[in-house]
This record gives sequence, C-alpha cells and structure tokens, in this order.
Amino acid sequence: MATLKERMAAKKAAKTGTSKLSGLKNRLKTTGASTSSTGDIRSKFKRTKQEVLDQSYEDREKRSKISSAGKPIFNQELMEEHGIVDFSTARGDKFVEVLPISFNPNIPYFKELPVHFGVGFAGNAYVCMLRYAKGTSKARCYRCEKQQMLYRINGAVTDDIKKLYPVDRCCYLLWERSKELLEGDAPDYTFQLWASPKSKFHKEIQNKARNKITRSTLDISDVQEGGEGRTVGFSIVQQGDFPDYTGFELIDRENPIPDEVLEKLDSIVSAAEEAGFDNIVEYFLNIPEYEEIKEDMQAEDEMMHDGSGNVDAEAGEVPEQPVQGRRTFSNKSTSKPIRQKDPEEELIEELDALRAELEDKSAISFKMWCKSNGYADATHIDQMEAIPMIIDDMYEKAMADL
Repeated sequence: MATLKERMAAKKAAKTGTSKLSGLKNRLKTTGASTSSTGDIRSKFKRTKQEVLDQSYEDREKRSKISSAGKPIFNQELMEEHGIVDFSTARGDKFVEVLPISFNPNIPYFKELPVHFGVGFAGNAYVCMLRYAKGTSKARCYRCEKQQMLYRINGAVTDDIKKLYPVDRCCYLLWERSKELLEGDAPDYTFQLWASPKSKFHKEIQNKARNKITRSTLDISDVQEGGEGRTVGFSIVQQGDFPDYTGFELIDRENPIPDEVLEKLDSIVSAAEEAGFDNIVEYFLNIPEYEEIKEDMQAEDEMMHDGSGNVDAEAGEVPEQPVQGRRTFSNKSTSKPIRQKDPEEELIEELDALRAELEDKSAISFKMWCKSNGYADATHIDQMEAIPMIIDDMYEKAMADL
C-alpha cells in the first residue's frame, strides 16, 4: 500500500495548459444600445464594499462547516421563466462577465453553497442543509448523518464514506461572451447560473482580483461606467473524467455593460426582492427537505441489498467484511446493541474528534498543525482531501501498536 507521502505527492501533480486568452483583448468591445437611458438602473448596483471584497479574498480557501444528471440544485422552471440557463463546462476558451446578484453592497457577487452530488440512483444534487442552515431548525442532513455513522462503524475513511461528503461550490450569475469575442457572433444576452468549484475556479478568481501591494480587492462585478468591473477569461480543459480550469485573466472592459444586460439584471434582482430574497442565487435555489434526501438514499440501499442485508451480486459489489474483534448486527435488529468499549473504539472516537477539529481549522492553522505532527506533505494539497488521509494513516499506525 502506498504511503501517505506517496499518495499526497500524486495529488500535487497539476495539469497545466496554454490559453489563447491573452491575444484577444482587442475583441473586447461591448456592443449594444447607448447606456445613457439606463443611468438610474446602473446606479442601483453599488460597488461592493471593500470589507466585503477583502473578506471574500480571505475566505477563498475556507471550507463550509459541519453537475448531476438527476435533480439539480436550481429551480429549472423559475430559471426558464427569467431566461436563465445552466453554465456549460464544455472544453474551450471562455469569456464571461460576472454580474452582481443583489442591490445590497454588503452582499458579494457570489453565494457559497455546500452541495451533495450523486444522491440516489438518479444522481440528484442537494444543498447540504446541515452546513448551509447551521444554527437553525433546518440544519439537518440525512446524508451527513449516515456518513458519520459509517465512520464510527468502519473506524476509517473509506471510499464509500468520501462519496457522502458535500463539496463546496460558489454560485455565480454570468453573462457569457465567448462566441461573441472568439467567433464574432452577435451578443447573446442569455444569463447563466453556475455552481462553480470553489478551489478550481472561485479561488483563482479571488487571487486575480487581489492587489497584493495595496491589499485591496477589485469588484469585478461592478457595472458602473469606468468602474472596477472586469471581463473574466479562462480555459476549460479535460482532466481525467472531469473539467479543469486554467489560464485565468481579468481584462479591462473597453465599453460599459450594455442596456439589455442591465435591464434584464434589474428585473431579476427586483423579482428576487419581491419574493423575499436579498440575492438571486437563493431565489433560484431548491431547498431540500430532510426526508427527501433520506428517501432517495434508502431507496438506493433497498435496491442494492437483498432481504438479508447482503449486497446484490448483480450490482458488482460484495458484502463488507466486519472489522475484526467487533460484533456485527443484522440490519433487521431493532434492539440497541450493548458492547464494552475496547481500545479500538476509544481510538475511533479520538480520531473522529480530531477529524472534526481539523475541519474547523483555518488554512494557516491546519498547515501549522501538519508541520508540528509529522504531516508536512499534507500542506501541499486541499485541506479537506488531506484530512481523511491523515486520519486513515493515524488509524493504521495506532492499530499496528495495539
């Protein structure tokens, strides 16, 4: 079995690519009607406050706390009503305008969401309410509860457990201009919503928007004439089975955002406010119920198992072997098992607590912990990917000494 160091070294390999973006700045001439008739609309979208932009930069790597073929996280009917589609991650060079999602300058131009993908046989996507609605009565998630239960049973982070974790997404409202700038097509004023990967896209945008000398951050969504708004250029390439994002550029706008875009944006944000939402991402969001996710997962479990609790052989799976030295119980058992706590159980509880502690650490605190505890290699990969490896490694080492 590969060592933790070897596994982490493999993850550090990053695919690099070239981009055609730098030579296209001369194509960035916004077409459309005169902006003189939309002065009142333009003034409604205030420049995002500097403290909000600075906090966005500081949180670019921060994870949330404790694209699917199935049900999406956005209300497709409502999107269609407002002429919005999902952003396509097809390969190629992309040019987009990041648009504000609110009239409120205290709200950034994106919304962070923890999302469970691939839920049930349909591969549904659900917002993780345990983390999204933290501190409210809605903060419950059946998928997260099952993940925690499986970890206590297995005593290690298995591949099946990893699949149950939510992933962080940053949702943007975009006006895409790729065909206009690359192929000379007429502007397409269709808006797009995108739950973008936080580490691969959002963090890169924040790094580009940050002036390291003045320690200030641009509001790339600014629609004011002569303001800080920027056209975002990047390339989408294939990395295994998933897209990757490279060649980021923030390009000065030679002309302001056209009237057609501003009028449509004003209409959507106003509709969100009338519906009681202070930003359009929450307006279009599907909020799942606890039982909805539970039913999806239980239906999948029932179809994958026969009556004895064994996995259906036709599904290409085999029954999981019980951990040595631990009593197992039938899925049909209704009584609570009574077991004496052994050293392995105590170890599992300690590591479970450590895992939660590491997840709550900031990026800097996590790196300091890693360097102080012999896991310096973990500082070179994503924090939430490194934590299960560390816990797994500590479990294996401790069990060898028991």
